[in-house]
Parts: sequence; structure tokens; C-alpha cells
Amino acid sequence: AALELLLGYMSDAQAEFYFGTKRSGLSDLLLTGSLTYAIDANTSLFFEAAGVTVPDDELSDSLRQSGLEDSGMWFTLGAAWGL
Repeated sequence: AALELLLGYMSDAQAEFYFGTKRSGLSDLLLTGSLTYAIDANTSLFFEAAGVTVPDDELSDSLRQSGLEDSGMWFTLGAAWGL
């Protein structure tokens, strides 16, 4: 099992490019949880759930005004194989 929390920050120029507003701030907050099951030494199965949001109110408002979502959630189920 694993849990990750990531917080992103953007400068004025980055925010202007990605959000359309020239204001630096906290651009994304990502929380990810995953479970992995090892079948053998080379093969594993995994399930992951993740959610993201824009914590800065001005950056978030800029996305919503453009018709874009300021948060999202997704799930992943997969298998991995390696040597």
C-alpha cells in the first residue's frame, strides 16, 4: 500500500500560460492511494485512486470561468511485469 500527497506551485508566467491569469500560487494538490499485490517475483497487480484540485481560489476561479473543471478523480486497475 502507498499514499502520496503532492502540492504544486506556479510562477506568474506559468499560471498565465496554464490558467490564463498572471498570478503565482498553489496550482495543484494531488492525493493518490494505491494497493499492489505481487503474484510472483516479476508480476504484480495494482489498484490506484487519485484526486486533484486547485487550492488557490483565484487560479481555480480562472479555470471555472473558462468552462474547465478545477478538480477531478480517477481510478486505475492494472498489471505490471518486469525482469
